[in-house]
Amino acid sequence: MINVECYWLRNVHIPSCLIDLDNTLETREGLCLDDLKINQGKIEQVVGAN
Repeated sequence: MINVECYWLRNVHIPSCLIDLDNTLETREGLCLDDLKINQGKIEQVVGAN
């Protein structure tokens, strides 16, 4: 069994009211397109998707 403690979720759609980032892309539905770094089950970093 592989124990992955740190990983990235790419191109995650997050409601824009929950994100305060200047470098994020917003869809016409009001969602932000971001990448999330998950470390030991918790969000560690949020960055705009490339």
